[in-house]
Amino acid sequence: MSNSIKFVFDFNWRLSLCVLAVFPALISLSLWQVDRAKEKVQLKKNWQLQQAAEPAEFDPSAEYSDNRRVLLTGTYLSDAYWLKENQFHNSVLGYHVIMPFQLESGAVIIVNRGWVRGSASRDFMPVVKTPMAKQNISGVLTFPTDSKLIEEVVGDVKIWPHKILEVDLSVMSSQIDGVFHAKILRIDADSPSALIVRWRPINISPAKHYGYAVQWFLLAMALLILYVFASTNISQILKGKKKR
Repeated sequence: MSNSIKFVFDFNWRLSLCVLAVFPALISLSLWQVDRAKEKVQLKKNWQLQQAAEPAEFDPSAEYSDNRRVLLTGTYLSDAYWLKENQFHNSVLGYHVIMPFQLESGAVIIVNRGWVRGSASRDFMPVVKTPMAKQNISGVLTFPTDSKLIEEVVGDVKIWPHKILEVDLSVMSSQIDGVFHAKILRIDADSPSALIVRWRPINISPAKHYGYAVQWFLLAMALLILYVFASTNISQILKGKKKR
């Protein structure tokens, strides 16, 4: 006589509804991370291609692809510039120096000159040496990577340099009553006015995105397994087989 235990499914609508809502969300997050990894791979390839290309003479009226290397001639407008906070170099706290650069045509582009050492004190202001003569600089054109979660305060600035958390060109242009090019320039390390420069084309590697994708997928699988164990007698069946 067989003592096998029959499979039983106990439907709980609340639990099922919860799983039905969470499981697709976890799978979507996993697929989103895969897409992000693919985007980062493409960004890295584009960066490498642009870095290998010869820099072009910058024309403020021309359209440029992201990460295009260009050459510029002009002077820094050092009376009013910005310090982007919370920037680290070799684990040392500092700022990125964000400064307007006026071309011979009169057009103005914002240049990220690189990193300077900072301090935990809010009152600290680094000394930034700026050449006053005409400069020939090169660098990479890119869109500002401002976060939509951080909004810079619009208003008059009484003390320069002005500390900011994100590069928001619309706010910055209102602070000095100027018009800037739509992209900023990340200066090349070998330009004479560059500070400490070490640019990264991507902030999170594709490998990390793939790792996050695996984590979300495993969470989805764990949720499904827990649902099966909570809604059936599968654990009793497995125990019965072990006893045999």
